[in-house]
Amino acid sequence: MPQEALIRVVHWADGTISIDPGPRGAVPGRGAYICTRPGCVERALKGGLQKMLRFEGPLPAALEEELLERMRREREGNDGEAQGS
Repeated sequence: MPQEALIRVVHWADGTISIDPGPRGAVPGRGAYICTRPGCVERALKGGLQKMLRFEGPLPAALEEELLERMRREREGNDGEAQGS
């Protein structure tokens, strides 16, 4: 999967975690790339993301919601492509 198709999540120097708002890798901080397939997002939310980012504690609810929403949009987009073929 090309890097442009992945979501970059950043653990900022101030300790917060969010989805990279800029061009890929443009912001400083420890980053992790995840795909939008259901299995990838589920593993990330079950502890994989905290491990990759060296973050202790629960992920912010807003981040979890955004990742799940992106997964849903990706799935809907793929379903539409398959139906349109």
